[in-house]
Amino acid sequence: MKKNAAFVSVGGALRIELGAGFALFCALVYFFGGADFLAALLAAVAVHEAGHILPMLFFGGRPIRIKAGAAGFSIDYSGSLTPLQETLTALSGPAFGLLFAMLCAGLGRRRENEAFTLCAGLGFMLNAFNLLPIPPLDGWRALDLGLSGVLGGKSGGRVSSIIGLAANALIVLAGLAAIARGLGPVPLAVGLWLFILQRKKSCQQVPRGIQ
Repeated sequence: MKKNAAFVSVGGALRIELGAGFALFCALVYFFGGADFLAALLAAVAVHEAGHILPMLFFGGRPIRIKAGAAGFSIDYSGSLTPLQETLTALSGPAFGLLFAMLCAGLGRRRENEAFTLCAGLGFMLNAFNLLPIPPLDGWRALDLGLSGVLGGKSGGRVSSIIGLAANALIVLAGLAAIARGLGPVPLAVGLWLFILQRKKSCQQVPRGIQ
């Protein structure tokens, strides 16, 4: 068992691992954004992860562990998914999340409810961000699987890694431009954070993992 992590067993089969980094992240979000902001963000994250799990179950995979840390969420699963099924599972998280954001936006306008509007904004940003072709995000995972299928595993992986680094470099450059214009350090921080994540394995290969 890892240190500084909490484990919750669901039905004796699925294990949820909450790392210290995730707890710290939630504490920071609560401190700077408040309870409503944290609740809306967690709702968007929950829908995103459910968007991965539902097609995974449909294709015959079985989630065995959900890990939450400073780098975000990942799902370890057993079973065998084809590359196409893995691609659809990876993209289903952002797809479900964007549909959730659209639904919340409609409810927020109709009922003039700020909570729904906040969920819509955070859901859109979270899931649009996850479609970027940068590891370990869902967009890059789908790109890597597609290129591996067309070019072969080794060549496809090399090309997808180059694309990921190039996209990440563009975010860093945009962050530097934002600082130069007095727009704040957030884009640069995000770009550097993604570079750090590319150096780490965010999920295990056996059993298979989905971000």
